[in-house]
Amino acid sequence: MLAAFGTLAAVAATVLGWNRFGRVRYLVRVAGVLLAEVLLLLSVGLAVNRSEQFYPTWDALLGTAPSLVTTQDKTYRSTPGALDQELAARAAGRTGDAQTFLWQSADWHAWGLAAAPTVITPPGYLLHPTWAYSVVLVVGVNPASWTAAQEGSAARRASATGISAVVVFATTTAATTAPALATALPARLDRDLRVTTHRWAIVAAADDAALADTAVADAAARYPSIAVVPAGAQRTTPAGAQPTAPAGAQPTAPAGALPAGVTAAAVVEGSPAAAPPAGVVPLPSTASDALYTALSWAIGRTPPPLASPPPSTRRCGCHPTAKR
Repeated sequence: MLAAFGTLAAVAATVLGWNRFGRVRYLVRVAGVLLAEVLLLLSVGLAVNRSEQFYPTWDALLGTAPSLVTTQDKTYRSTPGALDQELAARAAGRTGDAQTFLWQSADWHAWGLAAAPTVITPPGYLLHPTWAYSVVLVVGVNPASWTAAQEGSAARRASATGISAVVVFATTTAATTAPALATALPARLDRDLRVTTHRWAIVAAADDAALADTAVADAAARYPSIAVVPAGAQRTTPAGAQPTAPAGAQPTAPAGALPAGVTAAAVVEGSPAAAPPAGVVPLPSTASDALYTALSWAIGRTPPPLASPPPSTRRCGCHPTAKR
Protein backbone atom coordinates (compact mmCIF):
# COMPACT_ATOMS: atom_id res chain seq x y z
CA MET A 1 0.00 0.00 0.00
CA LEU A 2 2.80 2.42 0.87
CA ALA A 3 4.58 1.63 -2.40
CA ALA A 4 1.37 2.33 -4.36
CA PHE A 5 0.94 5.70 -2.70
CA GLY A 6 4.59 6.44 -3.41
CA THR A 7 4.05 5.64 -7.10
CA LEU A 8 1.10 8.00 -7.32
CA ALA A 9 3.06 10.72 -5.52
CA ALA A 10 6.02 10.33 -7.90
CA VAL A 11 3.74 10.55 -10.95
CA ALA A 12 1.97 13.62 -9.57
CA ALA A 13 5.26 15.34 -8.72
CA THR A 14 6.63 14.60 -12.19
CA VAL A 15 3.55 16.06 -13.90
CA LEU A 16 3.59 19.20 -11.74
CA GLY A 17 7.28 19.81 -12.33
CA TRP A 18 7.30 18.91 -16.02
CA ASN A 19 7.53 22.50 -17.28
CA ARG A 20 9.07 24.14 -14.21
CA PHE A 21 12.55 24.82 -12.80
CA GLY A 22 14.04 26.11 -16.05
CA ARG A 23 16.80 23.99 -17.55
CA VAL A 24 16.70 21.72 -14.51
CA ARG A 25 13.29 20.56 -15.68
CA TYR A 26 14.92 18.02 -18.03
CA LEU A 27 16.67 16.36 -15.11
CA VAL A 28 13.43 16.50 -13.09
CA ARG A 29 11.54 14.80 -15.94
CA VAL A 30 14.04 11.94 -16.26
CA ALA A 31 14.33 11.42 -12.49
CA GLY A 32 10.55 11.55 -12.06
CA VAL A 33 9.85 9.03 -14.82
CA LEU A 34 12.52 6.60 -13.56
CA LEU A 35 11.35 6.88 -9.96
CA ALA A 36 7.72 6.30 -10.97
CA GLU A 37 8.71 3.20 -12.98
CA VAL A 38 10.74 1.75 -10.10
CA LEU A 39 7.93 2.34 -7.61
CA LEU A 40 5.38 0.85 -10.01
CA LEU A 41 7.46 -2.33 -10.41
CA LEU A 42 7.92 -2.50 -6.64
CA SER A 43 4.16 -2.15 -6.06
CA VAL A 44 3.38 -4.95 -8.51
CA GLY A 45 6.06 -7.19 -6.99
CA LEU A 46 4.76 -6.64 -3.47
CA ALA A 47 1.19 -7.36 -4.57
CA VAL A 48 2.22 -10.63 -6.22
CA ASN A 49 4.31 -11.65 -3.19
CA ARG A 50 1.42 -10.96 -0.82
CA SER A 51 -0.88 -13.08 -2.98
CA GLU A 52 1.51 -16.02 -3.41
CA GLN A 53 3.29 -15.78 0.00
CA PHE A 54 6.76 -16.30 -1.51
CA TYR A 55 8.38 -14.28 1.30
CA PRO A 56 6.01 -13.70 4.26
CA THR A 57 8.60 -11.64 6.17
CA TRP A 58 11.76 -9.63 5.51
CA ASP A 59 13.72 -12.32 7.38
CA ALA A 60 12.44 -14.91 4.93
CA LEU A 61 13.60 -12.74 2.00
CA LEU A 62 17.02 -12.13 3.54
CA GLY A 63 17.40 -15.76 4.65
CA THR A 64 17.76 -14.99 8.37
CA ALA A 65 17.65 -18.12 10.61
CA PRO A 66 15.35 -20.17 8.35
CA SER A 67 13.58 -23.38 9.32
CA LEU A 68 12.77 -25.94 6.65
CA VAL A 69 9.31 -27.49 6.83
CA THR A 70 7.76 -30.16 4.60
CA THR A 71 4.01 -30.69 4.35
CA GLN A 72 1.90 -32.47 1.76
CA ASP A 73 5.03 -33.16 -0.33
CA LYS A 74 5.78 -29.42 -0.53
CA THR A 75 8.90 -27.87 0.97
CA TYR A 76 9.05 -24.25 2.00
CA ARG A 77 11.05 -21.97 4.26
CA SER A 78 9.88 -20.30 7.41
CA THR A 79 11.57 -17.89 9.75
CA PRO A 80 11.06 -18.29 13.53
CA GLY A 81 7.57 -17.19 14.49
CA ALA A 82 6.20 -17.28 10.93
CA LEU A 83 5.18 -20.94 10.77
CA ASP A 84 1.53 -20.15 11.48
CA GLN A 85 1.36 -18.03 8.36
CA GLU A 86 2.89 -20.77 6.24
CA LEU A 87 0.48 -23.40 7.58
CA ALA A 88 -2.51 -21.15 6.98
CA ALA A 89 -1.38 -20.44 3.41
CA ARG A 90 -1.24 -24.16 2.67
CA ALA A 91 -4.39 -25.19 4.54
CA ALA A 92 -6.38 -24.62 1.34
CA GLY A 93 -9.30 -23.08 3.22
CA ARG A 94 -9.42 -25.91 5.80
CA THR A 95 -8.01 -23.80 8.61
CA GLY A 96 -10.33 -25.40 11.13
CA ASP A 97 -8.77 -28.85 10.63
CA ALA A 98 -5.77 -30.35 12.38
CA GLN A 99 -2.54 -29.73 10.48
CA THR A 100 0.00 -32.54 10.11
CA PHE A 101 3.50 -31.82 8.83
CA LEU A 102 7.13 -32.85 9.06
CA TRP A 103 8.81 -30.25 11.23
CA GLN A 104 12.30 -29.88 9.78
CA SER A 105 13.71 -27.27 12.11
CA ALA A 106 17.05 -25.75 11.17
CA ASP A 107 18.87 -27.80 13.84
CA TRP A 108 16.81 -30.99 14.17
CA HIS A 109 19.77 -33.10 12.95
CA ALA A 110 21.60 -32.21 16.17
CA TRP A 111 18.89 -33.83 18.29
CA GLY A 112 19.94 -37.38 17.41
CA LEU A 113 16.58 -38.32 15.90
CA ALA A 114 16.08 -40.84 13.10
CA ALA A 115 13.96 -38.37 11.13
CA ALA A 116 12.41 -34.95 11.41
CA PRO A 117 9.62 -34.91 14.01
CA THR A 118 6.01 -35.07 12.90
CA VAL A 119 3.82 -32.32 14.36
CA ILE A 120 0.03 -32.44 14.57
CA THR A 121 -1.74 -29.25 15.62
CA PRO A 122 -5.21 -29.59 17.18
CA PRO A 123 -8.32 -28.64 15.21
CA GLY A 124 -8.90 -24.89 15.39
CA TYR A 125 -5.24 -24.03 15.98
CA LEU A 126 -5.19 -21.69 12.98
CA LEU A 127 -8.54 -20.16 13.92
CA HIS A 128 -7.23 -18.87 17.26
CA PRO A 129 -4.04 -16.90 16.51
CA THR A 130 -3.87 -15.48 20.06
CA TRP A 131 -3.98 -18.86 21.82
CA ALA A 132 -0.95 -20.69 23.20
CA TYR A 133 -1.14 -24.48 23.38
CA SER A 134 0.39 -27.11 25.60
CA VAL A 135 2.46 -29.86 24.00
CA VAL A 136 2.61 -33.63 24.27
CA LEU A 137 5.93 -35.06 23.13
CA VAL A 138 5.73 -38.70 22.01
CA VAL A 139 9.04 -40.55 21.75
CA GLY A 140 9.50 -44.04 20.34
CA VAL A 141 11.65 -46.19 18.10
CA ASN A 142 9.86 -46.93 14.83
CA PRO A 143 8.77 -49.38 13.59
CA ALA A 144 9.07 -51.29 16.85
CA SER A 145 6.87 -48.76 18.64
CA TRP A 146 4.20 -47.54 16.21
CA THR A 147 3.76 -46.50 12.60
CA ALA A 148 3.07 -43.04 11.18
CA ALA A 149 -0.50 -44.10 10.38
CA GLN A 150 -1.04 -45.17 14.00
CA GLU A 151 0.39 -41.84 15.22
CA GLY A 152 -2.04 -39.85 13.09
CA SER A 153 -4.99 -42.03 14.05
CA ALA A 154 -4.26 -41.76 17.78
CA ALA A 155 -3.86 -37.96 17.60
CA ARG A 156 -7.09 -37.51 15.65
CA ARG A 157 -9.05 -39.72 18.05
CA ALA A 158 -7.66 -37.88 21.07
CA SER A 159 -8.48 -34.49 19.52
CA ALA A 160 -12.02 -35.62 18.73
CA THR A 161 -12.74 -35.79 22.46
CA GLY A 162 -12.49 -32.00 22.61
CA ILE A 163 -9.15 -31.69 24.44
CA SER A 164 -6.45 -29.74 22.64
CA ALA A 165 -2.67 -29.84 22.54
CA VAL A 166 0.07 -29.78 19.94
CA VAL A 167 1.42 -33.33 19.53
CA VAL A 168 5.04 -33.91 18.47
CA PHE A 169 6.13 -37.41 17.44
CA ALA A 170 9.89 -37.92 17.64
CA THR A 171 11.63 -41.09 16.44
CA THR A 172 14.59 -41.67 18.71
CA THR A 173 17.93 -43.40 18.13
CA ALA A 174 20.85 -44.38 20.33
CA ALA A 175 22.19 -40.85 19.72
CA THR A 176 19.11 -39.09 21.12
CA THR A 177 19.94 -37.29 24.36
CA ALA A 178 17.81 -36.12 27.25
CA PRO A 179 18.94 -32.46 26.84
CA ALA A 180 17.70 -32.55 23.26
CA LEU A 181 14.21 -33.52 24.45
CA ALA A 182 14.29 -31.32 27.55
CA THR A 183 15.78 -28.14 26.11
CA ALA A 184 16.77 -28.01 22.43
CA LEU A 185 13.57 -29.31 20.84
CA PRO A 186 11.20 -27.28 23.07
CA ALA A 187 13.20 -24.09 22.54
CA ARG A 188 12.92 -24.38 18.77
CA LEU A 189 9.24 -25.37 18.89
CA ASP A 190 8.55 -22.30 21.03
CA ARG A 191 9.83 -20.14 18.17
CA ASP A 192 7.95 -21.90 15.37
CA LEU A 193 4.54 -22.49 16.95
CA ARG A 194 2.36 -20.90 19.62
CA VAL A 195 3.17 -23.18 22.52
CA THR A 196 3.65 -22.74 26.24
CA THR A 197 6.80 -23.43 28.25
CA HIS A 198 5.29 -25.26 31.23
CA ARG A 199 3.07 -28.23 32.03
CA TRP A 200 3.63 -30.27 28.90
CA ALA A 201 3.46 -34.08 28.97
CA ILE A 202 5.61 -36.82 27.51
CA VAL A 203 4.59 -40.26 26.20
CA ALA A 204 7.34 -42.82 25.74
CA ALA A 205 7.64 -46.33 24.40
CA ALA A 206 9.02 -48.72 27.01
CA ASP A 207 12.43 -48.76 25.32
CA ASP A 208 12.61 -44.99 25.79
CA ALA A 209 11.30 -44.91 29.37
CA ALA A 210 14.74 -44.27 30.88
CA LEU A 211 15.47 -41.53 28.32
CA ALA A 212 12.11 -39.91 29.04
CA ASP A 213 12.75 -40.11 32.80
CA THR A 214 16.04 -38.27 32.41
CA ALA A 215 14.45 -35.63 30.16
CA VAL A 216 11.65 -34.87 32.62
CA ALA A 217 14.15 -34.79 35.48
CA ASP A 218 16.07 -32.13 33.54
CA ALA A 219 12.90 -30.14 32.83
CA ALA A 220 10.30 -31.15 35.42
CA ALA A 221 8.47 -27.82 35.14
CA ARG A 222 7.99 -28.48 31.45
CA TYR A 223 7.15 -32.19 31.75
CA PRO A 224 5.29 -32.84 35.02
CA SER A 225 3.37 -35.75 33.46
CA ILE A 226 4.74 -38.90 31.83
CA ALA A 227 3.09 -42.03 30.40
CA VAL A 228 4.77 -45.23 29.18
CA VAL A 229 3.51 -47.61 26.52
CA PRO A 230 4.84 -51.19 26.92
CA ALA A 231 7.02 -52.67 24.18
CA GLY A 232 4.99 -54.10 21.32
CA ALA A 233 1.71 -52.78 22.74
CA GLN A 234 0.79 -51.05 19.49
CA ARG A 235 0.82 -54.25 17.47
CA THR A 236 -2.61 -55.02 16.07
CA THR A 237 -4.89 -57.10 18.28
CA PRO A 238 -6.95 -59.75 16.39
CA ALA A 239 -10.60 -58.86 16.03
CA GLY A 240 -12.64 -59.94 19.03
CA ALA A 241 -9.62 -60.54 21.21
CA GLN A 242 -9.79 -59.56 24.86
CA PRO A 243 -7.46 -56.88 26.27
CA THR A 244 -4.20 -58.58 27.11
CA ALA A 245 -0.65 -57.52 27.63
CA PRO A 246 1.77 -58.12 24.72
CA ALA A 247 3.12 -61.65 24.68
CA GLY A 248 6.05 -62.00 27.03
CA ALA A 249 5.97 -58.34 28.01
CA GLN A 250 5.32 -56.94 31.44
CA PRO A 251 3.88 -53.46 31.95
CA THR A 252 6.77 -51.04 32.15
CA ALA A 253 6.42 -48.06 34.46
CA PRO A 254 8.63 -45.00 34.40
CA ALA A 255 12.00 -46.29 35.55
CA GLY A 256 12.71 -46.07 39.27
CA ALA A 257 11.20 -43.40 41.48
CA LEU A 258 9.32 -40.53 39.89
CA PRO A 259 11.67 -37.71 38.86
CA ALA A 260 11.57 -34.63 41.07
CA GLY A 261 8.77 -32.31 40.00
CA VAL A 262 6.76 -34.98 38.20
CA THR A 263 3.20 -34.91 39.53
CA ALA A 264 1.63 -37.69 37.46
CA ALA A 265 2.85 -40.89 35.85
CA ALA A 266 0.94 -43.64 34.07
CA VAL A 267 1.57 -46.94 32.34
CA VAL A 268 -0.63 -48.48 29.67
CA GLU A 269 -1.40 -52.12 30.40
CA GLY A 270 -3.64 -54.96 29.35
CA SER A 271 -3.94 -57.56 32.09
CA PRO A 272 -1.05 -56.81 34.44
CA ALA A 273 0.40 -59.57 36.56
CA ALA A 274 1.21 -57.10 39.32
CA ALA A 275 0.12 -53.69 40.44
CA PRO A 276 2.17 -50.75 39.08
CA PRO A 277 4.61 -48.97 41.39
CA ALA A 278 3.24 -46.49 43.90
CA GLY A 279 2.27 -43.19 42.31
CA VAL A 280 1.90 -44.70 38.82
CA VAL A 281 -1.62 -44.76 37.36
CA PRO A 282 -2.57 -47.92 35.42
CA LEU A 283 -4.28 -47.23 32.09
CA PRO A 284 -6.23 -50.32 30.96
CA SER A 285 -6.25 -50.65 27.20
CA THR A 286 -6.26 -53.08 24.33
CA ALA A 287 -2.92 -53.46 22.61
CA SER A 288 -4.09 -51.72 19.44
CA ASP A 289 -5.37 -48.72 21.45
CA ALA A 290 -2.29 -48.36 23.68
CA LEU A 291 -0.90 -45.23 22.02
CA TYR A 292 -4.32 -43.58 21.88
CA THR A 293 -4.92 -44.39 25.55
CA ALA A 294 -1.59 -42.92 26.64
CA LEU A 295 -1.98 -39.87 24.40
CA SER A 296 -5.49 -39.13 25.65
CA TRP A 297 -4.33 -39.34 29.26
CA ALA A 298 -1.31 -37.14 28.58
CA ILE A 299 -3.30 -34.45 26.75
CA GLY A 300 -5.83 -34.50 29.56
CA ARG A 301 -3.05 -33.73 32.02
CA THR A 302 -2.11 -30.51 30.18
CA PRO A 303 -3.96 -27.21 30.65
CA PRO A 304 -6.37 -26.00 27.97
CA PRO A 305 -5.13 -23.34 25.53
CA LEU A 306 -5.04 -19.80 26.86
CA ALA A 307 -4.85 -16.42 25.17
CA SER A 308 -1.27 -15.33 24.55
CA PRO A 309 -0.02 -11.91 25.70
CA PRO A 310 1.06 -9.31 23.13
CA PRO A 311 4.26 -10.26 21.24
CA SER A 312 6.34 -7.56 22.96
CA THR A 313 5.64 -8.89 26.46
CA ARG A 314 5.85 -12.52 25.34
CA ARG A 315 9.37 -12.08 24.01
CA CYS A 316 10.74 -10.30 27.03
CA GLY A 317 8.95 -12.59 29.50
CA CYS A 318 8.08 -9.57 31.65
CA HIS A 319 4.34 -10.29 31.69
CA PRO A 320 3.33 -12.50 34.63
CA THR A 321 1.20 -14.69 32.35
CA ALA A 322 3.53 -14.58 29.36
CA LYS A 323 3.91 -18.35 29.33
CA ARG A 324 2.47 -21.10 31.44
